Amino acid sequence: MDKKKNDEEPDFEKGLIINNKYQIQYKLDEGGYSKVYLVKKKNDDKNYAMKVLLKEKKSKEDLKLFVKEDKILYDLNKYNSPFILKLYDHGEFLENGEFRRIYYIMDYAEKGNLLNYITISHGFGDKSKFSRFIFKRILEGIQFCHEHNYTHLDIKPANILLDSKFNPIIHDFGLSLKIKLKDKNESLQLYGPVGTRDMKCPQMFENGKAYYGVDADIFALGVLLFKLVVGKPCFDSADRDSYNDIKYKKYDNFWKRFINAEDYSDEFKNLFVRMVAYEPKERPRIKYILEEDPWLKEFNIFIKEKHEEYKKLEDEYIAFMSELEQKIIAENQSQKNIPKENEINGEIIKKSISNNKKYPKYFKNLTPKKIKDIRNYKYFIKIKGELDVNDFMNSIVDEIKELYDFECYINTYADELKLRFDITFKNNDGVEEDENNRDDCIMKIKLYDNGKDEYLLCFVKNQGELEEFYENFLKIKNIVLNNYLLN
Repeated sequence: MDKKKNDEEPDFEKGLIINNKYQIQYKLDEGGYSKVYLVKKKNDDKNYAMKVLLKEKKSKEDLKLFVKEDKILYDLNKYNSPFILKLYDHGEFLENGEFRRIYYIMDYAEKGNLLNYITISHGFGDKSKFSRFIFKRILEGIQFCHEHNYTHLDIKPANILLDSKFNPIIHDFGLSLKIKLKDKNESLQLYGPVGTRDMKCPQMFENGKAYYGVDADIFALGVLLFKLVVGKPCFDSADRDSYNDIKYKKYDNFWKRFINAEDYSDEFKNLFVRMVAYEPKERPRIKYILEEDPWLKEFNIFIKEKHEEYKKLEDEYIAFMSELEQKIIAENQSQKNIPKENEINGEIIKKSISNNKKYPKYFKNLTPKKIKDIRNYKYFIKIKGELDVNDFMNSIVDEIKELYDFECYINTYADELKLRFDITFKNNDGVEEDENNRDDCIMKIKLYDNGKDEYLLCFVKNQGELEEFYENFLKIKNIVLNNYLLN
């Protein structure tokens, strides 16, 4: 996150009243071109979310995306789907009597987004009815979009919000497009990449290759299904070698990469590989998945014929998600207890750094009040067991992409893999900068092979505040702990 820009535009203060209607409570989130606040409406105790376009992002393109999302939500809300984010109001106001700000008011999804629940649970599993329970509703939400002539084009767990009963709510329509349907066949072809890298269909990576938005959405839904059930990314992206086993239908090779692949049913495996098939015509339509596919068909019969048991399942689902929610709250609270620069001491660091004597400890008791950017700080995590270093580092990249809005780079060396992710990828002209010349990298990650099935994951601080570095270290440490033991 760009600290300098945030300093230029501070968050709205609690209690600020917008247009004599909405009172600011606190900031919920911040995206590429907007901030989202929790607000209360005057004479109304209900919570709402208010999305406001950032000052420095008020370019024609950002304004266009902001207004487009507002319009799409307005159009879809005409038909009242329970799985689409509700839009209540939109307008503008003057900040300090001079700067025009635009906003819109929408549902407040108090349970957060689906990604948090997948991460904390390590996947809902194939045997659990909860995977089918929520995926069926996500399918119904995207099907609703398609039936009303919109393709989403940025389907991912972070864009699935959860209401008070953990029902999925689809949001973030900034990349969505209007589609034209004729005799149930799309007449509008798309070109070029859209959306999040590891969710994009293979045609997006092939220059000049046309694709349809509905096909791209089905591919992304397949990737989401895998993450929901397995709790891991299925492949780096559809232009990388990790996708080739799917592309060339070498499914046995694909499933060998997942240690507990035998825990997944043939019905789940078959549905997944068909949804992410290279050829769009081989991907099943949402209507077929909902009504005929074996992985969901038995569940649909259960819903239709066993109403009392289904009601019980709804209660069990809420209890299951509530338990995960408490774990997320506890995890977030632990991450808030980040040491400030003048609070760091040897005792704290001993808990976070490996005791491996082969590598020096870079933290000292005499930490200066202000840390210069040229000075490096490091944390270590020791990993034991067999490790495919390429798959391991690629999986970290994929999960980091889910946590952050920016992309990641992997540079491969003869004796190590070095992962580095940057705050920004574009200069003021919108052209991608040479990654070797970047000076805004906030962290580098290296993986060392100690021999005898033991590895050392090293986190190196570059630019930015120590507090931010420590927070990012904790987040990525949790990703590692999903699958590997910390010594």
